Amino acid sequence: MKRKKKKSGGLLDSEARTIVPRWRPFEEAVKRDDLSASSASSTGPASASDELDTADYEQSLEEFRENRTAWFAGDVFVDALARGDLAAAAEIGAFILSVESHASAPLRQLAAQHLDPESVQPESTANYRLQIKNLRHRLRAFPRNGIAWADLGYYLNLAGNFDAANRALSVAVQLAPNNRFVLRAVARFHIHHERFAKAQAILNASPQTSGDPWLLAAEIAAATGAERRSPHLKAARSLVKDRVFSPLQTSELASAIGTAELLDEAPRRQIRTMFAASLEDPTENSLAQAEWASRQHEGLTEKPRIDDRDDTHEARAWVSFVSGDFDDSLVFAHAWLKDQPFSPMPAQLLSWILSSLKDDHKNAIEILRRALRPNPRDSGLLNNIAFAYASDNKTKMARRYIDRAMLCCDDDDDDTRLIITATRGLIAFREGRPEHGRALYHEVIERALSTNADTRIAAMAWSNLAREEVLAQQSEFAPTAAAQALDHGRASKEASVRAFVEHIEPLLLPQLAGAGR
Repeated sequence: MKRKKKKSGGLLDSEARTIVPRWRPFEEAVKRDDLSASSASSTGPASASDELDTADYEQSLEEFRENRTAWFAGDVFVDALARGDLAAAAEIGAFILSVESHASAPLRQLAAQHLDPESVQPESTANYRLQIKNLRHRLRAFPRNGIAWADLGYYLNLAGNFDAANRALSVAVQLAPNNRFVLRAVARFHIHHERFAKAQAILNASPQTSGDPWLLAAEIAAATGAERRSPHLKAARSLVKDRVFSPLQTSELASAIGTAELLDEAPRRQIRTMFAASLEDPTENSLAQAEWASRQHEGLTEKPRIDDRDDTHEARAWVSFVSGDFDDSLVFAHAWLKDQPFSPMPAQLLSWILSSLKDDHKNAIEILRRALRPNPRDSGLLNNIAFAYASDNKTKMARRYIDRAMLCCDDDDDDTRLIITATRGLIAFREGRPEHGRALYHEVIERALSTNADTRIAAMAWSNLAREEVLAQQSEFAPTAAAQALDHGRASKEASVRAFVEHIEPLLLPQLAGAGR
């Protein structure tokens, strides 16, 4: 079934969030106890390939116990963690940390993280180049470690080396074609680059997918992104309904089904049932999806309880933003970006608050520059960095990015094109061409008010125009623009619009006094 593709609302929030797999390095998955989502095994019936994998694992474990060297310990330790064999992982991890093991630093760090999670701080994403170097060194010793190849692909993607990341992830899936962690990582890579059909094909190529709730969730999300109906929807719904797996194991699957059915405009009762199932024992990702659904589609699902956990950064960033608590939104968005550094959304959220409400253009630019490495064609990021540069009076840099933003923007994304046009108006003002800037802002306002554009666009355009008219000094249009900005801002239901108008209000009010209002 062909769905009508929904665009982002233009001003940060998304109208069509899908529950794509979270992508974290394996060490971080261990620290967060995410291994239920990365194990290659499941509680369902074993297949012939499962039995073969188990035999290989048991043989590797026996070889380690006979030889007790770092060479034998490395691969089998990672395999034990991925399978959830915590007793064997503890045994091998203790050996790796012993003096006689002579294990490499990355392997010792992984062992320490497993045995004492508080003893090792997670690596900053700023150190991804060091991570790439360490992983390549490790893979020279253990070239058949599929999980290490997947982690290498993760860090190469962060570095913007997409071809090398694709090669590393292709090797990972060849070495571990039925491993959940690997398959979800590879699928997430292709989803990130909007190759949804490719992600779906990789998942469907594994015999594990049809009976594995974590892989099914990823497959349905990929199909949703490809604007297709997953062939597994009916069976997946039965899997959730029949409680073959625990509620935690099917949380993201139920959420993915509910989201796909929402976009297919299925009966609301049917959708509500799936979202309710996703919240019985939810993952952080399912909570974020339910929070999004409750915000975008009133009455569809209950408001999830996100304050009871310390990992719900995305959901809490948006709740704080929508309610107007922008300081808290900054804190949670920083944590969200640290957890998902390749995602453009937390960087967009952070940069908007920093540039528009805090006048902290320097930090906004630094965040956006990092975010653009794994997202070089994201029109929202490109627009925001152009806005930040222009607001900081660096118009040459602003123009460089705004031209790229227009080239990368989808032809049918009208809202984002209006926002880019407004930023071009800002740049024109800061270049000393107020007539051109004014014309561009009025073009945005007229088009926004005459179409079904996001309601925030006209209000924000008036506000930015008013600010620029005042800053241009002695502009005869400043009083009118200031009055329009204050009227639209105070009437807006959006906390972000009201906050921006309040931020620039001290600049605007003298214009009204001078005009006799």
